[in-house]
Amino acid sequence: MSDRVLLVAPEVALEACYPLGLASLATALRAAGSDCVGLDLRLAPGGLACLAGPAPGFAVVDSSIRNVGTVLRLVDDLRRRGVRRVAVVGTAAAVAPARFVGPGGADAAVTGDAEAVVPALLAAGERASRPVAGAWVREEAGRVQTAPGGVLRPGRIPAADREVFPLAAYSGHALRAGRRYAAIEGSRGCPFACTFCPVPRRPGGHRARPVAAVLDEMTALAADADVTGFFLEDEQPLADRAWFAALLEGVRHRLPGAILELPNGVRADLLDEDLLDDMAASGVQRLALGVESGSERVRQELGRPIETARLRGVIAAAKRRGLVVTGYFMIGLPGESRRDLVAALLQAARRPFHYAHVSGYWPW
Repeated sequence: MSDRVLLVAPEVALEACYPLGLASLATALRAAGSDCVGLDLRLAPGGLACLAGPAPGFAVVDSSIRNVGTVLRLVDDLRRRGVRRVAVVGTAAAVAPARFVGPGGADAAVTGDAEAVVPALLAAGERASRPVAGAWVREEAGRVQTAPGGVLRPGRIPAADREVFPLAAYSGHALRAGRRYAAIEGSRGCPFACTFCPVPRRPGGHRARPVAAVLDEMTALAADADVTGFFLEDEQPLADRAWFAALLEGVRHRLPGAILELPNGVRADLLDEDLLDDMAASGVQRLALGVESGSERVRQELGRPIETARLRGVIAAAKRRGLVVTGYFMIGLPGESRRDLVAALLQAARRPFHYAHVSGYWPW
Protein backbone atom coordinates (compact mmCIF):
# COMPACT_ATOMS: atom_id res chain seq x y z
CA MET A 1 0.00 0.00 0.00
CA SER A 2 1.39 3.38 -1.05
CA ASP A 3 1.78 6.31 1.35
CA ARG A 4 0.87 8.73 -1.43
CA VAL A 5 -2.10 11.05 -1.10
CA LEU A 6 -4.08 11.30 -4.32
CA LEU A 7 -5.89 14.61 -4.87
CA VAL A 8 -8.67 14.25 -7.44
CA ALA A 9 -10.56 17.00 -9.26
CA PRO A 10 -13.63 15.23 -10.70
CA GLU A 11 -15.46 16.15 -13.83
CA VAL A 12 -17.82 19.14 -13.82
CA ALA A 13 -19.69 19.98 -17.00
CA LEU A 14 -18.40 23.01 -18.91
CA GLU A 15 -15.75 23.78 -16.30
CA ALA A 16 -12.00 23.26 -16.23
CA CYS A 17 -10.74 26.08 -14.03
CA TYR A 18 -7.67 25.66 -11.85
CA PRO A 19 -8.38 23.43 -8.79
CA LEU A 20 -7.38 26.05 -6.22
CA GLY A 21 -8.83 24.21 -3.24
CA LEU A 22 -6.91 21.02 -3.92
CA ALA A 23 -3.74 22.94 -4.78
CA SER A 24 -3.91 24.80 -1.45
CA LEU A 25 -4.48 21.48 0.30
CA ALA A 26 -1.38 20.14 -1.46
CA THR A 27 0.63 22.96 0.08
CA ALA A 28 -0.52 21.97 3.58
CA LEU A 29 0.01 18.25 3.02
CA ARG A 30 3.50 18.64 1.61
CA ALA A 31 4.42 20.92 4.50
CA ALA A 32 3.32 18.09 6.81
CA GLY A 33 5.55 15.63 4.94
CA SER A 34 2.99 13.89 2.72
CA ASP A 35 3.71 12.87 -0.86
CA CYS A 36 0.92 14.28 -3.04
CA VAL A 37 -0.20 13.36 -6.53
CA GLY A 38 -2.71 15.51 -8.39
CA LEU A 39 -5.19 14.13 -10.91
CA ASP A 40 -7.63 16.39 -12.74
CA LEU A 41 -10.18 14.16 -14.45
CA ARG A 42 -11.37 17.12 -16.54
CA LEU A 43 -8.00 17.04 -18.28
CA ALA A 44 -7.18 13.30 -18.09
CA PRO A 45 -9.06 11.42 -20.83
CA GLY A 46 -8.16 8.05 -19.33
CA GLY A 47 -9.67 8.84 -15.95
CA LEU A 48 -8.44 6.76 -13.03
CA ALA A 49 -6.99 4.24 -15.46
CA CYS A 50 -4.02 6.56 -15.95
CA LEU A 51 -2.83 5.96 -12.38
CA ALA A 52 0.43 4.05 -12.30
CA GLY A 53 1.91 1.95 -9.56
CA PRO A 54 0.27 0.75 -6.35
CA ALA A 55 -2.98 2.31 -5.21
CA PRO A 56 -2.56 5.39 -3.00
CA GLY A 57 -3.29 4.83 0.66
CA PHE A 58 -5.46 7.94 0.90
CA ALA A 59 -7.47 9.86 -1.70
CA VAL A 60 -9.15 13.26 -1.47
CA VAL A 61 -11.95 14.10 -3.90
CA ASP A 62 -13.19 17.63 -4.47
CA SER A 63 -16.93 18.28 -4.75
CA SER A 64 -19.38 20.93 -5.84
CA ILE A 65 -23.15 21.08 -5.78
CA ARG A 66 -23.11 20.29 -9.50
CA ASN A 67 -21.30 16.95 -9.45
CA VAL A 68 -22.54 15.04 -6.39
CA GLY A 69 -23.42 11.92 -8.37
CA THR A 70 -20.08 12.01 -10.16
CA VAL A 71 -18.24 12.24 -6.83
CA LEU A 72 -20.14 9.30 -5.33
CA ARG A 73 -19.34 7.13 -8.35
CA LEU A 74 -15.72 8.22 -8.17
CA VAL A 75 -15.46 7.26 -4.50
CA ASP A 76 -16.79 3.81 -5.37
CA ASP A 77 -14.30 3.50 -8.24
CA LEU A 78 -11.41 4.47 -5.97
CA ARG A 79 -12.46 1.77 -3.51
CA ARG A 80 -12.54 -0.87 -6.24
CA ARG A 81 -9.04 0.15 -7.28
CA GLY A 82 -7.68 -0.53 -3.81
CA VAL A 83 -7.64 2.90 -2.15
CA ARG A 84 -8.13 2.27 1.56
CA ARG A 85 -9.37 5.67 2.75
CA VAL A 86 -11.26 8.39 0.87
CA ALA A 87 -12.23 11.88 2.03
CA VAL A 88 -14.48 14.31 0.17
CA VAL A 89 -13.82 18.05 0.38
CA GLY A 90 -15.40 21.09 -1.24
CA THR A 91 -18.67 22.97 -0.98
CA ALA A 92 -21.03 20.01 -1.31
CA ALA A 93 -19.19 18.01 1.35
CA ALA A 94 -19.21 20.99 3.71
CA VAL A 95 -22.93 21.72 3.49
CA ALA A 96 -24.27 18.17 3.10
CA PRO A 97 -21.70 15.77 4.61
CA ALA A 98 -24.21 13.01 5.25
CA ARG A 99 -24.63 12.65 1.49
CA PHE A 100 -21.09 11.34 1.15
CA VAL A 101 -20.39 9.42 4.36
CA GLY A 102 -21.89 6.03 5.06
CA PRO A 103 -21.93 2.45 3.82
CA GLY A 104 -20.25 2.35 0.45
CA GLY A 105 -19.32 6.01 0.68
CA ALA A 106 -16.33 8.03 1.78
CA ASP A 107 -14.62 7.63 5.14
CA ALA A 108 -14.89 11.36 5.83
CA ALA A 109 -16.58 14.47 4.51
CA VAL A 110 -14.72 17.64 5.39
CA THR A 111 -16.86 20.46 6.77
CA GLY A 112 -14.02 22.75 7.85
CA ASP A 113 -11.00 23.95 5.87
CA ALA A 114 -9.41 21.03 4.06
CA GLU A 115 -5.89 22.31 4.79
CA ALA A 116 -6.56 21.94 8.53
CA VAL A 117 -8.75 18.84 8.52
CA VAL A 118 -7.17 16.45 6.00
CA PRO A 119 -3.69 16.44 7.64
CA ALA A 120 -5.46 15.72 10.94
CA LEU A 121 -7.36 12.81 9.35
CA LEU A 122 -4.09 11.40 8.04
CA ALA A 123 -2.40 11.79 11.42
CA ALA A 124 -5.33 10.13 13.21
CA GLY A 125 -4.98 6.97 11.13
CA GLU A 126 -7.68 4.45 10.25
CA ARG A 127 -8.78 3.89 13.85
CA ALA A 128 -8.77 7.33 15.38
CA SER A 129 -9.09 7.33 19.17
CA ARG A 130 -10.90 10.65 19.10
CA PRO A 131 -12.89 12.63 16.54
CA VAL A 132 -11.22 14.99 14.08
CA ALA A 133 -12.69 18.48 14.26
CA GLY A 134 -14.21 19.69 11.02
CA ALA A 135 -15.15 16.33 9.49
CA TRP A 136 -17.88 13.73 9.40
CA VAL A 137 -16.29 10.31 9.74
CA ARG A 138 -17.48 6.80 9.02
CA GLU A 139 -17.07 4.08 11.63
CA GLU A 140 -18.08 0.45 11.66
CA ALA A 141 -21.27 1.26 13.55
CA GLY A 142 -22.32 3.96 11.13
CA ARG A 143 -21.50 7.59 10.63
CA VAL A 144 -20.61 10.09 13.32
CA GLN A 145 -20.57 13.86 13.11
CA THR A 146 -17.55 15.26 14.87
CA ALA A 147 -17.30 18.53 16.75
CA PRO A 148 -17.24 21.67 14.62
CA GLY A 149 -13.92 23.27 13.94
CA GLY A 150 -11.03 22.74 11.61
CA VAL A 151 -11.14 26.35 10.43
CA LEU A 152 -8.02 28.28 9.49
CA ARG A 153 -7.28 31.81 10.60
CA PRO A 154 -6.85 34.29 7.71
CA GLY A 155 -3.08 34.33 8.01
CA ARG A 156 -2.89 30.52 7.83
CA ILE A 157 -4.63 30.06 4.47
CA PRO A 158 -1.81 28.86 2.22
CA ALA A 159 -0.95 29.77 -1.33
CA ALA A 160 -1.68 27.13 -3.94
CA ASP A 161 0.94 24.52 -4.82
CA ARG A 162 1.57 24.94 -8.55
CA GLU A 163 3.59 21.73 -8.91
CA VAL A 164 1.09 19.09 -7.82
CA PHE A 165 -1.34 20.72 -10.25
CA PRO A 166 1.02 22.24 -12.85
CA LEU A 167 0.13 25.78 -13.82
CA ALA A 168 0.97 25.19 -17.48
CA ALA A 169 -2.05 22.91 -17.92
CA TYR A 170 -4.41 25.78 -17.07
CA SER A 171 -2.61 29.02 -17.90
CA GLY A 172 -3.87 29.43 -21.46
CA HIS A 173 -7.34 30.65 -22.38
CA ALA A 174 -8.96 30.71 -25.81
CA LEU A 175 -10.55 34.12 -25.22
CA ARG A 176 -7.39 35.72 -23.79
CA ALA A 177 -4.79 34.82 -26.42
CA GLY A 178 -1.27 36.04 -25.79
CA ARG A 179 -1.39 36.05 -21.98
CA ARG A 180 -0.69 33.46 -19.33
CA TYR A 181 -3.26 33.34 -16.55
CA ALA A 182 -3.29 32.04 -13.00
CA ALA A 183 -6.15 31.63 -10.54
CA ILE A 184 -5.69 33.34 -7.17
CA GLU A 185 -7.54 33.07 -3.86
CA GLY A 186 -7.29 36.30 -1.90
CA SER A 187 -10.11 35.65 0.53
CA ARG A 188 -12.37 32.78 1.51
CA GLY A 189 -16.04 32.60 2.43
CA CYS A 190 -18.79 35.19 2.34
CA PRO A 191 -20.49 37.17 5.13
CA PHE A 192 -23.78 37.61 3.28
CA ALA A 193 -26.74 35.28 3.59
CA CYS A 194 -28.07 34.91 0.07
CA THR A 195 -30.71 32.21 0.39
CA PHE A 196 -29.74 30.30 -2.75
CA CYS A 197 -26.01 30.05 -2.01
CA PRO A 198 -24.25 27.31 -0.01
CA VAL A 199 -21.10 29.37 0.66
CA PRO A 200 -22.34 31.29 3.76
CA ARG A 201 -23.27 27.94 5.35
CA ARG A 202 -19.63 26.87 5.43
CA PRO A 203 -17.86 27.48 8.76
CA GLY A 204 -15.35 30.24 9.29
CA GLY A 205 -17.15 33.11 7.60
CA HIS A 206 -15.31 35.54 5.37
CA ARG A 207 -11.54 35.57 5.87
CA ALA A 208 -9.09 37.59 3.81
CA ARG A 209 -5.47 36.56 3.44
CA PRO A 210 -2.92 39.27 4.22
CA VAL A 211 -2.66 41.57 1.21
CA ALA A 212 1.13 41.25 1.24
CA ALA A 213 0.89 37.44 1.00
CA VAL A 214 -1.47 37.62 -1.97
CA LEU A 215 0.74 40.15 -3.74
CA ASP A 216 3.85 38.06 -3.05
CA GLU A 217 2.16 35.06 -4.65
CA MET A 218 1.09 37.07 -7.69
CA THR A 219 4.53 38.65 -8.08
CA ALA A 220 6.21 35.23 -7.90
CA LEU A 221 3.88 33.87 -10.58
CA ALA A 222 4.66 36.84 -12.79
CA ALA A 223 8.40 36.41 -12.33
CA ASP A 224 8.63 32.61 -12.44
CA ALA A 225 5.88 31.67 -14.90
CA ASP A 226 5.42 34.83 -16.98
CA VAL A 227 1.85 35.21 -15.71
CA THR A 228 0.31 38.55 -16.67
CA GLY A 229 -3.37 37.80 -16.01
CA PHE A 230 -5.08 36.72 -12.79
CA PHE A 231 -8.51 35.26 -12.07
CA LEU A 232 -9.46 36.38 -8.57
CA GLU A 233 -11.56 33.36 -7.62
CA ASP A 234 -12.78 34.70 -4.27
CA GLU A 235 -16.36 33.89 -3.39
CA GLN A 236 -17.01 37.54 -2.52
CA PRO A 237 -13.91 39.75 -2.87
CA LEU A 238 -15.88 42.94 -2.19
CA ALA A 239 -16.96 41.76 1.28
CA ASP A 240 -14.11 43.71 2.88
CA ARG A 241 -13.84 46.94 0.92
CA ALA A 242 -10.73 48.21 2.67
CA TRP A 243 -8.91 44.93 2.04
CA PHE A 244 -9.96 44.91 -1.61
CA ALA A 245 -8.86 48.54 -2.07
CA ALA A 246 -5.47 47.71 -0.55
CA LEU A 247 -5.10 44.75 -2.90
CA LEU A 248 -5.89 46.94 -5.91
CA GLU A 249 -3.37 49.54 -4.78
CA GLY A 250 -0.73 46.84 -4.36
CA VAL A 251 -1.37 45.49 -7.85
CA ARG A 252 -1.00 48.98 -9.32
CA HIS A 253 2.40 49.42 -7.71
CA ARG A 254 3.87 45.92 -7.85
CA LEU A 255 2.31 44.49 -11.01
CA PRO A 256 1.83 47.34 -13.48
CA GLY A 257 0.28 46.09 -16.69
CA ALA A 258 -1.23 42.97 -15.11
CA ILE A 259 -4.85 42.09 -15.84
CA LEU A 260 -7.40 41.12 -13.18
CA GLU A 261 -10.70 39.34 -13.75
CA LEU A 262 -13.48 38.76 -11.23
CA PRO A 263 -15.43 35.77 -12.58
CA ASN A 264 -17.57 34.68 -9.65
CA GLY A 265 -20.61 36.93 -9.67
CA VAL A 266 -19.89 39.81 -7.29
CA ARG A 267 -22.73 41.77 -5.74
CA ALA A 268 -23.61 44.81 -7.82
CA ASP A 269 -24.89 46.65 -4.74
CA LEU A 270 -21.32 46.78 -3.39
CA LEU A 271 -20.02 48.67 -6.42
CA ASP A 272 -19.91 52.42 -6.94
CA GLU A 273 -18.09 54.93 -9.15
CA ASP A 274 -15.07 55.29 -6.85
CA LEU A 275 -14.50 51.56 -6.53
CA LEU A 276 -14.92 51.06 -10.27
CA ASP A 277 -12.32 53.79 -10.85
CA ASP A 278 -9.86 51.92 -8.61
CA MET A 279 -10.63 48.63 -10.33
CA ALA A 280 -10.08 50.01 -13.82
CA ALA A 281 -6.84 51.71 -12.75
CA SER A 282 -5.57 48.42 -11.30
CA GLY A 283 -6.10 46.35 -14.42
CA VAL A 284 -9.54 44.87 -13.82
CA GLN A 285 -10.86 44.15 -17.29
CA ARG A 286 -13.63 41.60 -16.76
CA LEU A 287 -16.33 41.61 -14.13
CA ALA A 288 -19.18 39.18 -13.48
CA LEU A 289 -22.24 40.47 -11.63
CA GLY A 290 -24.52 38.13 -9.70
CA VAL A 291 -27.88 39.62 -10.72
CA GLU A 292 -29.73 36.28 -10.26
CA SER A 293 -33.26 37.52 -11.05
CA GLY A 294 -34.95 40.08 -13.26
CA SER A 295 -37.45 40.79 -10.46
CA GLU A 296 -36.63 43.29 -7.72
CA ARG A 297 -38.95 41.38 -5.39
CA VAL A 298 -37.19 38.08 -5.99
CA ARG A 299 -33.76 39.69 -5.60
CA GLN A 300 -34.89 41.10 -2.24
CA GLU A 301 -36.04 37.65 -1.11
CA LEU A 302 -32.77 36.11 -2.24
CA GLY A 303 -30.69 38.56 -0.23
CA ARG A 304 -29.45 40.40 -3.35
CA PRO A 305 -31.42 43.64 -2.96
CA ILE A 306 -30.65 46.12 -5.72
CA GLU A 307 -33.03 48.34 -7.61
CA THR A 308 -33.13 47.85 -11.35
CA ALA A 309 -32.22 51.50 -11.96
CA ARG A 310 -29.10 51.20 -9.82
CA LEU A 311 -28.15 47.91 -11.45
CA ARG A 312 -28.44 49.58 -14.84
CA GLY A 313 -26.21 52.40 -13.60
CA VAL A 314 -23.52 49.99 -12.33
CA ILE A 315 -23.43 48.18 -15.66
CA ALA A 316 -23.13 51.45 -17.57
CA ALA A 317 -20.43 52.77 -15.22
CA ALA A 318 -18.37 49.60 -15.59
CA LYS A 319 -18.65 49.69 -19.37
CA ARG A 320 -17.61 53.36 -19.49
CA ARG A 321 -14.38 52.28 -17.83
CA GLY A 322 -13.78 49.62 -20.45
CA LEU A 323 -14.75 46.58 -18.35
CA VAL A 324 -16.28 43.56 -20.04
CA VAL A 325 -19.38 42.77 -17.97
CA THR A 326 -21.14 39.41 -17.58
CA GLY A 327 -24.52 39.03 -15.89
CA TYR A 328 -25.35 35.85 -13.98
CA PHE A 329 -29.03 34.86 -13.75
CA MET A 330 -30.92 31.89 -12.32
CA ILE A 331 -34.29 30.46 -13.23
CA GLY A 332 -36.50 28.13 -11.21
CA LEU A 333 -35.92 29.97 -7.93
CA PRO A 334 -38.21 29.28 -4.94
CA GLY A 335 -41.24 31.56 -5.07
CA GLU A 336 -40.51 32.61 -8.62
CA SER A 337 -43.58 33.12 -10.77
CA ARG A 338 -43.72 32.57 -14.49
CA ARG A 339 -43.63 36.34 -14.89
CA ASP A 340 -40.46 36.52 -12.75
CA LEU A 341 -38.85 33.85 -14.90
CA VAL A 342 -39.67 35.76 -18.07
CA ALA A 343 -38.31 38.96 -16.48
CA ALA A 344 -34.99 37.22 -15.76
CA LEU A 345 -34.66 36.04 -19.34
CA LEU A 346 -35.61 39.46 -20.70
CA GLN A 347 -33.10 41.21 -18.48
CA ALA A 348 -30.40 38.78 -19.53
CA ALA A 349 -31.19 39.52 -23.17
CA ARG A 350 -31.88 43.26 -22.97
CA ARG A 351 -29.52 44.60 -20.36
CA PRO A 352 -26.30 45.87 -21.95
CA PHE A 353 -24.13 42.99 -20.76
CA HIS A 354 -21.38 41.73 -22.98
CA TYR A 355 -22.29 38.21 -21.86
CA ALA A 356 -25.22 36.72 -19.94
CA HIS A 357 -25.11 33.40 -18.10
CA VAL A 358 -28.40 31.69 -17.20
CA SER A 359 -28.46 28.61 -14.99
CA GLY A 360 -31.11 26.50 -13.31
CA TYR A 361 -31.53 26.81 -9.55
CA TRP A 362 -30.08 23.82 -7.65
CA PRO A 363 -31.95 23.42 -4.33
CA TRP A 364 -29.00 23.21 -1.93
